[in-house]
Amino acid sequence: MLICSQSRPSCRRTGQLVARALAAVALLTVGGVLGYSVARFGASAERRADTPLMRVTPQRIAALGRLEPVTGIVAVYGPPGDRIARLHPLAPGQQLEAGQIIAELASAEERRRQLTIAELELQEVRHRRQMAEQAGLARIRAAEADWQQTLAQQADDLAALDARLEFLAEQQRLAEAQLARLEKLRRDKVPVAAEEYDKARLAVAQATAERKAAEALRRKTLQSYQHADKVGQARRAAAEAELQQALAQFPLDSAQARYDLAHWQLQHHATIRAPVRGQVLHVQAVPGQTIGQEPLLTMADVSRMAVRAEVYEGDLERLRQALRQGSVTAVIQASALPRPLRGTISEETALARLIASNRVLPLDPRAARDTRVAEVLITLDDGDAPLAGLYVGLQVSVLFDLSGTPLAGKNHLDSAADDR
Repeated sequence: MLICSQSRPSCRRTGQLVARALAAVALLTVGGVLGYSVARFGASAERRADTPLMRVTPQRIAALGRLEPVTGIVAVYGPPGDRIARLHPLAPGQQLEAGQIIAELASAEERRRQLTIAELELQEVRHRRQMAEQAGLARIRAAEADWQQTLAQQADDLAALDARLEFLAEQQRLAEAQLARLEKLRRDKVPVAAEEYDKARLAVAQATAERKAAEALRRKTLQSYQHADKVGQARRAAAEAELQQALAQFPLDSAQARYDLAHWQLQHHATIRAPVRGQVLHVQAVPGQTIGQEPLLTMADVSRMAVRAEVYEGDLERLRQALRQGSVTAVIQASALPRPLRGTISEETALARLIASNRVLPLDPRAARDTRVAEVLITLDDGDAPLAGLYVGLQVSVLFDLSGTPLAGKNHLDSAADDR
């Protein structure tokens, strides 16, 4: 190691040279950093100055936003824990119909077995229930037959008794008439044999007794048949109740519900289907993947597109006043777009009532990162929807025209710079 003494002239010259070299390096470093910063931010400022949408006037409002479908983006999920056994061919831009099968799950085979078991159980319950129902209906028919047979005999028996009553009534009338003649002869002092008179009286008594006995027999017979009628009705009701009790032992409804559930699970949980009609935006799923909490793919109906712009809270009242005068047009630009897009706001309902922090961040690092904004939904013209559908989620710049004159494209925007 060389040790230099400060008293020696050569050592002093060496130290001075080293100090000068270090100072030169420091100056070069600082100059380079400053030059890079000036060039970077100068170019950025120049680009911003050349961007038509940033050239605002009191009749225009600038904002940032994103392209999105009017009906929103749909994330398609699967049952967590299941596995994708087969994934149908999918690619961004592919059109899917609502209900179209996207993937088949590994649980499909198990669900098919469950459906087969549920179907067998349902068939068994149906068969046993059918047998019980047939037996119960046979008992009901037997009780009904006995009942109807009893009612049929009632009519014949009562008819016979009524005929006998008519005969006995006539017999009593004749006996009473004969007795009345004999009594008249006796009152007229005509000799009447005592034996003949006694026979006439006996005949009347006998006829009266027989008629009363016949009437009692008819009443008893009618009561018997009425009782038999009630018994027949009770037996039929008991047979019907036994049938219902027997059928209740076979839970057909629950067996049918288990079958329907197994069939529904096979249709909806064994496969993954597109929930809506639309285009595939992004595919994350792969065959053999175990499904977790992440979506398998995202899709959307891009036939109608819009821009969700974030308008600064201080510009909302101007925009609202312009909407009360009529529709407000907007031009949308981004470096990724081959041409500007156009949209319209027709109603105040397109303006959100909630003021919140911006979620669309500007690309300029010097711009404010936390701004209070409200979302405004701009419906794009139908002719621009196909182009916008290729850039779902693209960050764009929006310029609202509050003058009531439709924006005429790039030349009209350039005139805004002259107004400044």
